[in-house]
Amino acid sequence: MPSSKSKPYLYRNPRIALPEYTHENIIRTGEQETLSGVVQGMKASDLEERVARALSQMEIPFQFRARVTSDALGNRELTRRFANIRGEVEIDMLCDRGGRITPIFVDGNIAHFYTPYQADEDKKKTAVVNEFGRSLGWKEAVRIPFWKLQDQDMANNTVRDIFT
Repeated sequence: MPSSKSKPYLYRNPRIALPEYTHENIIRTGEQETLSGVVQGMKASDLEERVARALSQMEIPFQFRARVTSDALGNRELTRRFANIRGEVEIDMLCDRGGRITPIFVDGNIAHFYTPYQADEDKKKTAVVNEFGRSLGWKEAVRIPFWKLQDQDMANNTVRDIFT
């Protein structure tokens, strides 16, 4: 039986000095993606910029952030002005390949995949664009989810699949 005066053994934990990290002693491998955060003079997400680069590489002309005006204004129109009126729909990329217009929506993780409400809103916006575009002979709108745009190669392949 242990005596009442015995104490538990305390293990020694020697301290290890952490290495000092500076920009000079970090060696990066592979290519580092450099993004500007801008497409056609407007702020853009990394996903939007990758799609824009892929379109440019394929020599597909596009308009960034085209808008279909709200039907509250009367007839819907295509514009680049931001009116912030309920029912207005922004198209991320409005592409023109040989006279065939294709609207593209770039769906990021945060703004499009958290709630069922957001999914319903996206369906409504796609329906508005498809209805508006049908009268002008546009192709159906394409939605590209974020997981297909993780790097530039994936974006290039995704855009190539849309237009071939």
